[in-house]
Amino acid sequence: MQFARIDGVISERSGERVVVLDGEGAALITLSPVGAIVWELLPCDAERAVEALGEQFPDVPRAVLRDDVRAFLDELVANSLIIEIDAAG
Repeated sequence: MQFARIDGVISERSGERVVVLDGEGAALITLSPVGAIVWELLPCDAERAVEALGEQFPDVPRAVLRDDVRAFLDELVANSLIIEIDAAG
Protein backbone atom coordinates (compact mmCIF):
# COMPACT_ATOMS: atom_id res chain seq x y z
CA MET A 1 0.00 0.00 0.00
CA GLN A 2 1.06 3.53 -0.74
CA PHE A 3 0.44 6.66 1.24
CA ALA A 4 -0.36 10.02 -0.32
CA ARG A 5 -1.17 13.51 0.93
CA ILE A 6 -4.84 14.37 1.11
CA ASP A 7 -5.93 17.08 -1.34
CA GLY A 8 -6.14 20.45 0.35
CA VAL A 9 -3.42 19.74 2.92
CA ILE A 10 -0.87 22.54 2.91
CA SER A 11 2.74 22.10 3.93
CA GLU A 12 5.74 24.38 4.08
CA ARG A 13 9.34 23.70 4.98
CA SER A 14 10.79 25.78 7.80
CA GLY A 15 14.44 24.93 8.20
CA GLU A 16 14.71 21.19 8.86
CA ARG A 17 11.04 20.91 9.83
CA VAL A 18 7.82 20.88 7.85
CA VAL A 19 4.66 22.63 9.04
CA VAL A 20 1.45 20.92 7.88
CA LEU A 21 -2.06 22.41 7.93
CA ASP A 22 -5.03 20.15 7.29
CA GLY A 23 -7.51 20.98 4.53
CA GLU A 24 -10.04 22.44 6.98
CA GLY A 25 -7.52 24.64 8.75
CA ALA A 26 -8.27 22.89 12.03
CA ALA A 27 -4.96 21.13 12.71
CA LEU A 28 -1.47 22.57 12.47
CA ILE A 29 1.33 20.06 12.96
CA THR A 30 5.06 20.66 12.93
CA LEU A 31 6.98 17.61 11.76
CA SER A 32 10.42 16.81 13.11
CA PRO A 33 13.33 16.67 10.69
CA VAL A 34 12.83 12.88 10.46
CA GLY A 35 9.09 13.31 9.87
CA ALA A 36 9.90 15.90 7.23
CA ILE A 37 11.98 13.35 5.31
CA VAL A 38 9.04 10.95 5.20
CA TRP A 39 6.55 13.73 4.35
CA GLU A 40 8.60 14.88 1.38
CA LEU A 41 8.77 11.32 -0.02
CA LEU A 42 4.97 11.15 -0.32
CA PRO A 43 3.46 9.52 -2.26
CA CYS A 44 5.37 6.41 -1.27
CA ASP A 45 5.00 3.13 0.53
CA ALA A 46 6.26 2.54 4.05
CA GLU A 47 9.22 0.46 2.88
CA ARG A 48 10.50 3.31 0.68
CA ALA A 49 10.39 5.59 3.72
CA VAL A 50 12.29 2.99 5.76
CA GLU A 51 14.94 2.75 3.02
CA ALA A 52 15.37 6.54 2.90
CA LEU A 53 15.70 6.79 6.67
CA GLY A 54 18.07 3.84 6.70
CA GLU A 55 20.35 5.77 4.36
CA GLN A 56 20.24 8.81 6.65
CA PHE A 57 20.54 6.80 9.89
CA PRO A 58 22.51 3.62 9.12
CA ASP A 59 23.04 2.77 12.81
CA VAL A 60 19.31 2.45 13.52
CA PRO A 61 18.04 -1.13 13.10
CA ARG A 62 15.59 -1.56 10.21
CA ALA A 63 13.01 -3.11 12.54
CA VAL A 64 13.00 0.05 14.65
CA LEU A 65 12.69 2.20 11.54
CA ARG A 66 9.79 0.07 10.25
CA ASP A 67 7.92 0.37 13.55
CA ASP A 68 8.53 4.12 13.78
CA VAL A 69 7.57 4.79 10.15
CA ARG A 70 4.38 2.77 10.45
CA ALA A 71 3.42 4.58 13.67
CA PHE A 72 4.14 7.95 12.04
CA LEU A 73 2.12 7.13 8.92
CA ASP A 74 -0.75 5.84 11.08
CA GLU A 75 -0.71 9.13 13.01
CA LEU A 76 -0.86 11.14 9.79
CA VAL A 77 -3.79 9.02 8.59
CA ALA A 78 -5.56 9.50 11.94
CA ASN A 79 -5.10 13.27 11.62
CA SER A 80 -6.55 13.25 8.07
CA LEU A 81 -3.33 14.46 6.50
CA ILE A 82 -2.62 11.43 4.32
CA ILE A 83 -4.54 8.46 2.96
CA GLU A 84 -3.57 4.89 2.28
CA ILE A 85 -4.11 3.95 -1.35
CA ASP A 86 -3.84 0.75 -3.32
CA ALA A 87 -0.74 1.13 -5.47
CA ALA A 88 -2.24 -1.20 -8.08
CA GLY A 89 -5.00 1.17 -8.88
